[in-house]
Amino acid sequence: MIEIHNLSKQYKKTNFKSLDHISLTIDTGMYGLLGNNGAGKTTLMNILATLLKPSSGTVVINGMELIHANYDFIKKGIGYMPQENEMYADMTVAESIEYFTILNKVDIKKQKETCQNVIEYVNLASERKKKFKNLSGGMKRRLGLALALINDPPILIVDEPTTGVDPYERIRMRELLLQLSLTKTVIVSTHIIEDISYMCHKLAILNGGKLLFEGEIQTLLELAKGKIWIYRTSDTKEIAEIKKTYMVLGITIDEEGSLIKLYAEKKPDFEAEIIKPTLEDAYIVLGEEKGNGAHKNNYFVVNK
Repeated sequence: MIEIHNLSKQYKKTNFKSLDHISLTIDTGMYGLLGNNGAGKTTLMNILATLLKPSSGTVVINGMELIHANYDFIKKGIGYMPQENEMYADMTVAESIEYFTILNKVDIKKQKETCQNVIEYVNLASERKKKFKNLSGGMKRRLGLALALINDPPILIVDEPTTGVDPYERIRMRELLLQLSLTKTVIVSTHIIEDISYMCHKLAILNGGKLLFEGEIQTLLELAKGKIWIYRTSDTKEIAEIKKTYMVLGITIDEEGSLIKLYAEKKPDFEAEIIKPTLEDAYIVLGEEKGNGAHKNNYFVVNK
């Protein structure tokens, strides 16, 4: 269990707060951190991974307070997979993992077995002799996961695990993380809402260093219930007027015209139909109602 209370991170030179009095409780299982760039997700993960010192507040990890005197012990129980993992270009997959077993001070008698176990777990056994510079983006992400698992940590922190990978690798990574979450605390930070909806039951949403929401996904969906509508029209002038008055979440264009998806707290002044909100819809509604409204111009999508 991870208990975070009133956690803040402020940079003295600029007085910028990347985290502003955050309080969370994270149990075993999959836990999502969602937010746009600059929301504070990476700062929070770096603090939990002992890479960054908080300005104030407390963190307790499995009963031990996150203070400098406890860092060495805490680090042994945490595996961290950063967004970008760089290795020596000419090192093979197997050599990279062996190198990290040495850095992690794995008993020399167990190094070979550890390497074999993690390389098989992330499905890279057939690529063990391939050099890092020749790996695909998805293979590099799986190698990063293998390195994070070397000490079989009870807590796994994963930053943007599916960014820049193809759909098949995204599915594969989700499956690996879901399997790990059965016995570990897995914290997944991402801006890809689809990943959260597939993997997590609980999440926290950050915006500008502040906590906008913490709880179950179903609770978040309830916040958007009754506020998402669709309306079909072929009138371009009407579409322009709707965009001036309402937040348009998406427009699907087909042979019958345009199907507009929009956010409105009350029924619009035209024959719109209410629909069940998605997690993305709920995220945008939350940002508009409790955040700073910064999402408004970022979620207009046209599908043809």
